[in-house]
Amino acid sequence: MDVQALKPCCFAMHERIIRSIWLEYLAAGIYLALLTLLIHGESLKGFWRWDDGAHLSFAVQYSPWQYFFEPKVAQAYSSANVAPWNLLFYDINIGLFGMNAAGHYAHMLVVVAVGALLFYAVLRQWLTPLPALTGAVALLLGKPTIHIAAGLMHGHYATGFAFAMLSILGWARYLKGAHGCWLAVSTLSYLLATTCKEVYVPLVGLLPFLPVGTLRQRLRALLPFVLVAVAYTGWRYLLLGRLVGGY
Repeated sequence: MDVQALKPCCFAMHERIIRSIWLEYLAAGIYLALLTLLIHGESLKGFWRWDDGAHLSFAVQYSPWQYFFEPKVAQAYSSANVAPWNLLFYDINIGLFGMNAAGHYAHMLVVVAVGALLFYAVLRQWLTPLPALTGAVALLLGKPTIHIAAGLMHGHYATGFAFAMLSILGWARYLKGAHGCWLAVSTLSYLLATTCKEVYVPLVGLLPFLPVGTLRQRLRALLPFVLVAVAYTGWRYLLLGRLVGGY
């Protein structure tokens, strides 16, 4: 058998597989984006709600460096939790859209749609397309997502979810033999998720139980996540002056 003659065929087959994967994710992304708009599009007509006034005022007064790293500023914002991305979400929107509330909500819906697509990508690591798409649709139809999309003060939950899904996706891809950059993307995404809300910090305890790679590979790959969790603990203590309490 002529090995050299087989190389072009293998290369062409690889190209077709890559193209089909991209087409699958493109189709899923368009579908989930349209579904997000259909289900949550009414949010674009929303105005300032709930705690928006206080968050907007704080975001205007202080810089991201201050509410991310200065204890007095962080505690003035909240002495109960560490979620600076909540303010950063408003900061980004003010920079992009000013006081146009529709632009703020458009940002929210983009993040929700991206989170749904990343959730689909995560499910595809273990499921065929239809069950994975069903899961992503269920996410968009779920009451928590409807509640989140209806209020800008929930932007850090939506953003943290997207980062958490990207972290899981990178973790799975790396342990399936993909390039080491996937582990870097996964670790960085976990780090960013922890700045969104405390609920994403325990992800470090979930990753070793995902059915991908060997146990030894999972434990070895877990090291950077443990370091992030330790750094988060120190950062939380720096900002709040305590390790437990709050909500």
